[in-house]
Amino acid sequence: MALGEALGGVALSGLDSRMVGYKLSKYDEQWNETARRYSLVCLEWIDLWAARSRLAFRWPKLIMFDAWLDARQH
Repeated sequence: MALGEALGGVALSGLDSRMVGYKLSKYDEQWNETARRYSLVCLEWIDLWAARSRLAFRWPKLIMFDAWLDARQH
């Protein structure tokens, strides 16, 4: 969702074919930064998951975008 807001629906066309015809969004610093920050959260989760899966620990919980965004706004 963050990348879709930053780049426009066409950026998500690989996930939802209905978005193929959407135009790119105009640059928006807020959504661009939000997408960048959430992408970093996801990368950290992937790193934790990879490290823990090798050690047979439980997977860390990924904070879904909506909950992450809500928490940042409060």
